[in-house]
Amino acid sequence: MNLTGADIVIHYDPWWNAVAQNQATDRVHQIGQENKVMVYKLIVKDSLEEKIMDMEAKKAK
Repeated sequence: MNLTGADIVIHYDPWWNAVAQNQATDRVHQIGQENKVMVYKLIVKDSLEEKIMDMEAKKAK
C-alpha cells in the first residue's frame, strides 16, 4: 500500500488508546506526501463512543 498517495483517513471505530490512533493517522503524513490529507472520525450520535470522546476532549482542556 502506498500511503504517500493517500488523501483521506477515516477512523470508523475509535481506538481507546489515542496515541495509537494518532500514530495510524501519522503514517499518511510521511516523507514524500504531497497531498493535503483530510482525517475523519465517524462517531454515532448518543453512543458510548461519543460520550467517551466528549470526556477525552474535556480532559484535554
